[in-house]
Amino acid sequence: MSDRVGAVRGGSRRASGFSLVDVMIALAVIAIGVLGMMSLLLVLRSRNESFNTTRHAVRACQEVLELSLNEIQILSTPAWLAKWSNASFIPRKIFSLDKGVRYTGAAVGDKTDLAYYAGSVRVTDVSDPASPGTLFEISVAVDTTGLTPSPIKTSLVTRRSRP
Repeated sequence: MSDRVGAVRGGSRRASGFSLVDVMIALAVIAIGVLGMMSLLLVLRSRNESFNTTRHAVRACQEVLELSLNEIQILSTPAWLAKWSNASFIPRKIFSLDKGVRYTGAAVGDKTDLAYYAGSVRVTDVSDPASPGTLFEISVAVDTTGLTPSPIKTSLVTRRSRP
């Protein structure tokens, strides 16, 4: 019987359970993992917002380009050039996304609003000098540098012939 008592008092038995140090290390590892996941989610959210805004900018360029291409069939060349050469537009959906509300700025065509110059259309005559006015390069661009928290620069370019 003395052998059993000595074995217990001598400390040769194994302790079961976790010590306070083990628990603290486990909590530290979990906290680092959670913080890493939170920072990843924040980065993904900002990238998603940036992608959505860029998508709306490209869509605005597409719509204006389609308008100009439709009118090239209807208007005479001088009238079409007068309307679309160095034209500007407000890509309203971009500004409403950044502000979180519907855009309430100046009406389209009000040149006092800086947003008016965010969208631009350039038409260049790239036709053969022997037959001018038969081939035009149409460039539609959106540049919101200084107008939105994350600047957007995008453009679409196409060439269209005129009979």
